Amino acid sequence: MFAFPFNAAVLVVWNGGDTLNNIMQFFNIVNINTYLPNVNFSAYLVLVYLLVAAIILVIVDIIYVSYSFSKKKFRFTWPLVLLGQIVPLFVTVLFLPITETLFSMVNCNPSASDPSIQVMSSYPSIVCFESWHLFHSVITLLFTSIFVFISSIVALAMFEPRMSTNKLQARQNSTAQVVFIVNKIICQFVFNFTPFNGTEVYTVMLFLLSGWLYWAYNIQDPYYDKKVSKFFRICSSYYFWTNLMLMVSQVLYGFNFNGGLVAWLGGLPFIGIIIIFEKKSNIDKLFSSDLKFRSGEDLELHLKYVLQLVQTQNTDKNSYMLLIGYIEKHKEVCNEEDCPLKSTKRKKDSDVGEME
Repeated sequence: MFAFPFNAAVLVVWNGGDTLNNIMQFFNIVNINTYLPNVNFSAYLVLVYLLVAAIILVIVDIIYVSYSFSKKKFRFTWPLVLLGQIVPLFVTVLFLPITETLFSMVNCNPSASDPSIQVMSSYPSIVCFESWHLFHSVITLLFTSIFVFISSIVALAMFEPRMSTNKLQARQNSTAQVVFIVNKIICQFVFNFTPFNGTEVYTVMLFLLSGWLYWAYNIQDPYYDKKVSKFFRICSSYYFWTNLMLMVSQVLYGFNFNGGLVAWLGGLPFIGIIIIFEKKSNIDKLFSSDLKFRSGEDLELHLKYVLQLVQTQNTDKNSYMLLIGYIEKHKEVCNEEDCPLKSTKRKKDSDVGEME
């Protein structure tokens, strides 16, 4: 993801000199397209169709598990284990390498000898969209679309929503994960298939998409675990900061501005420090009357914060005091006669009366 703001289509905007060259060398190390020219084309085709076969196996696995659930009977349980343990990796760490490898089949540029002919970027001897390459392109685009669809469904449906499980990946919802997938696909598609004149469209697209990702991870803050939450908030903030500086460099490009890269590098440690040591206060969500929530999302955020206070009350004095205040306030405003908090108070009062 962090390589998109340093794509060749927008690289000139940074006007960064030697520092930019060093950054590009780093991103080239983790870029799959850097290594493809060193691989024989036949071996590359084998790799592509192995990925296609893996996608087919995932589809078959999903169909089998769905059918078994409908019949309430599993003849084999290992497909269920595979679906629960391996498939989520396709959505996270393996998503970008798989899509990059499949997209590389249709990543074409004008030939150096004849600009009217399109050739593969990684294999200039292969003419694009002719003969067998057309067949390979159709197959890879078809299964890339299927893979993206499956990944989105998996991200939306397969997650741990319960805070009490104490799993690091437990989260309130999967909106941020889906936004992350959409970001990657849009950027890959636009940079590979839409050669706009100039850099403005790419810069604005990256800025808007990174702002959407920032909102999903920082404003919505779906993860229950504080460390995991801070990790994703730092990553999304870094990405948004990178594209913000790219936008500033774009706006000031006509003035030969070359301070965007320096500002970007200088701001990175401060963003990390601020988020690491930040203590978010959601008192407004805590003391909202549960009878006046405007939406189900407000109620969900309210319950999430209460559960976080319950979880940290033994180690954080501030959480303990906020929880006590919340309980006392709830006793005052709750109109339910069978409220557990009120009944607890009445029980304590009756116990005191019996002792007297």
